[in-house]
Amino acid sequence: MRGIGNRLRIVFAATGFNLLFEYSMRGVNNLLAKPILMIFLMGIYFSYFMLVDDLIRRYRLRDYHLVVIGFTFGCLSSLILPGSVTTPPTYLGINWINLIYVNIGWWGIVQGIITFYIATRITPRRWDTIPLSRIWWIAFSIAIIGIYLVFRIYARNIQAIEPVGIRLLIIFSIIGVLVLRKLVTDTEREIPKYSPIIFMDIVSISTIAVFILSSIFLSHGPTWISIHYVNLPALRLITIWTLIVSVVVVIYRVLSSKEIPV
Repeated sequence: MRGIGNRLRIVFAATGFNLLFEYSMRGVNNLLAKPILMIFLMGIYFSYFMLVDDLIRRYRLRDYHLVVIGFTFGCLSSLILPGSVTTPPTYLGINWINLIYVNIGWWGIVQGIITFYIATRITPRRWDTIPLSRIWWIAFSIAIIGIYLVFRIYARNIQAIEPVGIRLLIIFSIIGVLVLRKLVTDTEREIPKYSPIIFMDIVSISTIAVFILSSIFLSHGPTWISIHYVNLPALRLITIWTLIVSVVVVIYRVLSSKEIPV
């Protein structure tokens, strides 16, 4: 398959960055205590980024598309494995602050825009790669759903979503798909010009450094937060850092009007 090596290098880089993101909060202590967890996380991220990368190549997606994809995926995954979205306080069955912060700040910006900026900074994307077949799409989708179901079976502290919350997440997911479809239709199909951005280089390098330091030096104070077993000091640091990074990236994008290459 033409370009498979290029695709895999980008996806592995994206997966590696997100595993680092995960263990910046879970810590090396969690990695050593529960090594099997890393395999499951790798399976989810690898499958997810294979699909997202294929969408980027197939439809010449831009940075703002990844925010919509991230938000939609966050809503869909919450239907299978509700986490912080059901953590009190809730209104209409949903913790709205967590829903917006996690699905836009994390899935959209950190795990979308920054992830693929780093990955394509390491390995520039080849645009002549053959798209994934329907069989691969089905296989990766089944892998994601299957791993999430395994997490749900063995996870602790799961709080069921109220029926009204389920309906809202379904509505948000449908809206996300429709918005993405509209944006993709309106997007020019020319190959995006790749141009590294010094500002994003600084954001990326500093974020990686913070993740590494947090995973090593804040590996204490383990506790259950919703369904996640994390180190409380690390969680506080990463929450503050990713919030700052997300806001700064949005401000830069708006003020500069420059697309962030993904």
